[in-house]
Formats: sequence, structure tokens, C-alpha cells
Amino acid sequence: MNKDEYIYVLSERSQIISMLEAMDASDVISRMSLEYRLAKIDEELENSNINIHSPAKAVITFKGDPVLGTVGMSSIFGAKILKAFNSAISTVANSLAPLVGNNKIIEPLIITGTAKGSFGFILEEPSREGILDFDEESITSLSLDKTYKILNSAVTGNDEELSTELEDLDESAIKKLREFIDILVKEKTIFTLKNSKFSLIVRNPQQLGSISYKLSIDNIKEELQQINIIFSGVLPNKRKCEFKIISANENDADIKVATISPNISSPEIINGLIGKVVLVKMLCTTVGSGRTKYSLREIL
Repeated sequence: MNKDEYIYVLSERSQIISMLEAMDASDVISRMSLEYRLAKIDEELENSNINIHSPAKAVITFKGDPVLGTVGMSSIFGAKILKAFNSAISTVANSLAPLVGNNKIIEPLIITGTAKGSFGFILEEPSREGILDFDEESITSLSLDKTYKILNSAVTGNDEELSTELEDLDESAIKKLREFIDILVKEKTIFTLKNSKFSLIVRNPQQLGSISYKLSIDNIKEELQQINIIFSGVLPNKRKCEFKIISANENDADIKVATISPNISSPEIINGLIGKVVLVKMLCTTVGSGRTKYSLREIL
């Protein structure tokens, strides 16, 4: 039994218990039927292995010039846009992999069905070897969730939120997301992206254009700088550190937080540098009017 099936069975069990509690004592046959089903569910739960997860899934649909209502779409467009989407998801996953300790090959999503409501596809990660803990997510699932948060932040125009979501990613991941959106802009095609955790609906070309701009190099300013800083704390497992910039500008005396990039294999080294002036390379990223975000790339 996988996690989704386990949650469904728990829901069914709760409904049966509620029905039994509300049932009249004279309704003997129905009570016996429900009690029999409840016993079967309890047996199923007792023997279940809830560490087996369902593969990560997503439903993506399109509406625009290359799409023929709910019937189908141009095969040329379909191949191009799915390749771009898969490339974006894989590249985002590669950015996140070192942060979550994933060292497995990230396989592209596969098509397992078509989706209506315009026209699109049901996508699923290939079957995985090994077993995940109950609350653990696969790297593909994390990548889909991160992609949703980035695109949703771009749609709503929240520069601060978008900046936060981008700080774990490298430029190649942002570029692949931009390429996916730019194909849609060029083809005048809006889209939806959904799974059991989220729902993103791009309703019109204006929203699509907003995403394209928010992910553009005109809106995302990145600069690799050498900065003198003083480390004030580090959380190696979360790959975060706190620091102050050594500057004549009094405003820079504030404590800032940086993500620690995968370039630094042992974040624990920062523990021995706390309180000292250190020269580092920081990737400084500013999205629109949002605050600058920092990614520690190298300790010099």
C-alpha cells in the first residue's frame, strides 16, 4: 500500500465509524455490513507497508493556437513544450539535489495519459528503486513543488516571494524555466499545472507575459561579488548561515542570511570561522523591487 492509498483507506475508515455512530440500533443488517468492512480495513492497515510512495505526478494542460479544443494539439508543439517542461523540472531538481542529499540520477517525467479541460498530459516520475519514509518526498516531487512556487510568485507579482524561491537555484535552472515560458508566449498558449498539492492556472496571455518578464534577465539581477564578512552562525543541515557585511555603510551592519551553495561540500567549516573577518564570494540576487538574497559560493 502506498502513501496515497493509505490516506484514502484512513478516510474511508473514519467515514464508516461516523456512519456506525449515527446508525439506528434496529438497522442490524446494515450495521453488520459496515462492521465487516471496518474489520477488513483494520486488517488491511495492520498489514500495510506505508513507506511505499506513489510516484510524483502532475497534470499539465494547454489552450491556444496549437491546441484543438479538448481533441488534441500540434505534435510539433507537444513534443517541443514537453521537452522544455521536462528539462526545466530536471534542472530544478539538479539544483535542489545537493541540498537534500540526493545522489541518484534524475529521470525525466513520463506520459501516462492525456488530460482534458483544454488538452494536455498526465505526467509521472518513473518507478523508483528503494523506499522513502512516510513524510519524505522524492526529488522530482520537490522540483515540481518548487517550480509551482516560482511560477505562482511570478503570476502574483510578489518579488519578495519570488526572490526567496529562486535563492536555492542556479542560473541554468532559471534559464530552463524561462525557456519553457517563452515557448508558450511565442505560441500564444496559456496553461495549467496541477497535482494533489497545488493548482496553478494561467488564465490569459497577460499573466503569461508577466511570468516571462519576472523570470527575465531584466528583472533578475545576479552579481557574483567578493565581500568581507563576519559569520555569526550556521545551520549546516539546512545549509544556511548568518553573517554581517564589513562595510562603511552603517545599513550593512544588519545580520543577513545566505544559503550555502553545493560548491561548499562541508558547511561545518563555518563553525571555525564565526566571529572572524572572512573574504567570500557571494552570489547576490535581486528580483525586481525585492530584497537582495545571498548565496555563499566560496570561502577565499
